[in-house]
Amino acid sequence: MKILHLGQMIGGLDIYIRNSIMYNKTGSNEYLIVCGDDDKHQPVERNGTPVKEYHISLYRSLNPKNDLKALWQAVKIIRKEKPDVIHCHRAKGIIQFRGKNSILYKFFVLQRFPCSFMFQT
Repeated sequence: MKILHLGQMIGGLDIYIRNSIMYNKTGSNEYLIVCGDDDKHQPVERNGTPVKEYHISLYRSLNPKNDLKALWQAVKIIRKEKPDVIHCHRAKGIIQFRGKNSILYKFFVLQRFPCSFMFQT
């Protein structure tokens, strides 16, 4: 199963994504990380191999231009990689991807988790 994590790799989210990838016992899962251009973090490794990362215009501050650019970049990556699960870890990501008029809502099944949303094909 291919799992894509979408969020800024800073603070607690960095630790959460890193731990969920490194300590997942299912060996057949493939992971992708889509994070912000300015995220300065150590590469995430699973079984000694770096996890594939994409850097997009993902910023914490509200800026319609950057937000639309990030959405467009994320959709291009999702179409290219075709993940089975998309795990959105940020409030803006939830707003961008969750709404009934969202680009992804029409193509993925939504699953609600306490602090994030997952889309599954």
